Amino acid sequence: ESDGVVNMKGDWEFYWRELLTASDLSGADPKPGGQIVQVPNVWTDYKENGAYYPGEGYATYRLRVKTNGSSKTLGLRIPDMSTSCKIMIDHLTIAQCGKVAEREEDAVARYAPQTVHFQAPADQFEIIVQVSNYLYDRGGMWYAMDIGSEEQIVKLRENEMAMDLILLGVFLFMGLYHLAIFMLRPKETVAMYFAVGCLIGALRLFVVDDMFILNLIPDASVEWITGMIYFTYYGGVTVLTFYLRELYPREISKIATRIVLGVSGAFMAMVLSLPLSQYTYMIRYYHLFFLVLGAYLILCVFLAVWRKRDGARLQFFGISFFVVAIFHDIFFNLFYISEFIGQANTIQFLKRQVVLLGLFVLVFVQAIVLARRFSKAFQAVERISDRLLSLDRLKDE
Repeated sequence: ESDGVVNMKGDWEFYWRELLTASDLSGADPKPGGQIVQVPNVWTDYKENGAYYPGEGYATYRLRVKTNGSSKTLGLRIPDMSTSCKIMIDHLTIAQCGKVAEREEDAVARYAPQTVHFQAPADQFEIIVQVSNYLYDRGGMWYAMDIGSEEQIVKLRENEMAMDLILLGVFLFMGLYHLAIFMLRPKETVAMYFAVGCLIGALRLFVVDDMFILNLIPDASVEWITGMIYFTYYGGVTVLTFYLRELYPREISKIATRIVLGVSGAFMAMVLSLPLSQYTYMIRYYHLFFLVLGAYLILCVFLAVWRKRDGARLQFFGISFFVVAIFHDIFFNLFYISEFIGQANTIQFLKRQVVLLGLFVLVFVQAIVLARRFSKAFQAVERISDRLLSLDRLKDE
């Protein structure tokens, strides 16, 4: 308890193509046929006899947890897994997402991030996680669970939910406000791109992390949620590029925006036309594309700063923070591009993905820049109005 909430990343026992229970895993030593693997990760990064495991299949994970000997209520924060799971504390099943099965026709895929509480056995206990996947291109425990006292886990969930609701309110308000500005002044395409970007961020909040969409649509499928996650990623990058192009047309090439539109459009078309296992595999190439694009956008905004464009200093801070946040999340899910970098144990600088926090900072900066821009426009109108009034007085005299 004194250690606070503990993230259970590290070494876990792993048993490929076996759905085991506490009775099957009795004893301190690993069962024959098992191996020690790193969690979080996907099992397509694990090897047996020099060959990587396929994306489809099923497996069992086991971790032994030692306590201080006191029997008290603990909490477990369970993220989404790929794509069905069953979690047991010794012989007791405490959570499920979908239905784990050895055959594809018997399995049910489902995202179900949740928080559960259980009475901890004294001294030590085992956490056993069964996972099966026949839908995604990679399966397994791609995020690590958090464990702590009941109060600590409840507080963690409430803090994260409060942060998400604040972000949701900001994105919705700023999006609708700037959409109204665009409707009143259709020439302000900058406001339109800004509004669409904010609304994309609000939509993404519903389908990531705690997946609030499941509270509204409990039966939302993995296919539908995954499609929305990918659409908001590709669409958000496209809108960001067009927004910056509108602000700095001399720095950001029109050809670059067309390339972004073409590439993002192609990846969106894949989401609509390809099976989930295929288009989720292709995202690694878009990550690499964005690494190049993000560096290009930062360079262009820096060029605008050097040329002393209006608001460019603030823009440089905002876009840099946002792009770095996306870079962090790409490395947070490093297994997406593992084939390009070798071993893919996830690099998690923070305990959660931060792209929406980066978007919040970007929205705040853009709001200041647009406010300054509109303020200068109003000041120009006032100056012209005052000048016309002065000319009218002179004419009357």
